Amino acid sequence: MHQDKKYFEKIGARGQLIVISGPSGVGKRTLVKEYLSQHPVAIKVPTVTTRPPRDDEEDGEQHYFISQEDFDRMIRNGEIIDYSYYNRYGYGTTVTAIENARNAGRNVILIENVTGSMRVKSRFPDASLIFILPMEWDELEERIQERFAHDPQRVEDSLHHAKEQILCAGQFDYVLVNDTIEKTVRRLGQIIHGNRYAGRNMVYFLDNYIQSEIQSDLVDVLTSINR
Repeated sequence: MHQDKKYFEKIGARGQLIVISGPSGVGKRTLVKEYLSQHPVAIKVPTVTTRPPRDDEEDGEQHYFISQEDFDRMIRNGEIIDYSYYNRYGYGTTVTAIENARNAGRNVILIENVTGSMRVKSRFPDASLIFILPMEWDELEERIQERFAHDPQRVEDSLHHAKEQILCAGQFDYVLVNDTIEKTVRRLGQIIHGNRYAGRNMVYFLDNYIQSEIQSDLVDVLTSINR
């Protein structure tokens, strides 16, 4: 007898993990902000940080505020999947935050550099890595020059780093050219919707399907042979 087939209710129910990367100035944060505003099921999970909260910040909204000691311990224990330091304060994304959101059916979106993206993929093989390219190099160069107009060395370093990152775009699952924010948001949505029924995102369903349908049939066959 086959098991109760309630697992069919779980088809595509687990949230996806989407990692957005690309050079500085390409519009990653604007893209993610616009996508999140249009798709409530998606979420950018709160990070943990060692910096003190500002007056208008509450713990658990955008950040969880923890001590440096706890931050270091979580890194050692593998609880933080990726981390960085800015102005001496640590910032990191926890495995638990990602898993809890995905198990609740939320699509988790992370913004990472190339190294961080590969680290996430190593920990979560079913993650989808998306690299954002500028429509034209001259456009990106202009944005970087405007952003760091006060610091010529910063401009030079950022442009060099941007070229290095673009050379790694082939390691990603998808590449999007950010011509207009509207088009790029729409394409991002198409990727995420199409991924919903990809095999790597249906592990729960497949495990239960195999256990119920395939293995139970095998038991029936073996039972009939032994009669």
